[in-house]
Amino acid sequence: MSDNNFNTGAWTDEEHNKYLAGYEKFGRDWKSLEAFVGTRSKQQINTHHRHFTLKTTGALPEPTRKRKQSSDDESEEAATPK
Repeated sequence: MSDNNFNTGAWTDEEHNKYLAGYEKFGRDWKSLEAFVGTRSKQQINTHHRHFTLKTTGALPEPTRKRKQSSDDESEEAATPK
């Protein structure tokens, strides 16, 4: 599905209900959620998830990916005797 086929703007109740059902089934597998919802991109679903989680819990969800170490962090680890 190309970006041109995705809805924009406010989420409909139907889209949100599909997101909730898909999240129960797939978790944070955004690609599977994109196929399940059908009308929103992976990025739109990820953003919706963050906003919905913040609204319902008062906190942002944990990041999906861990932050890469900078080269400075790696240099410090290499210089630290073990």
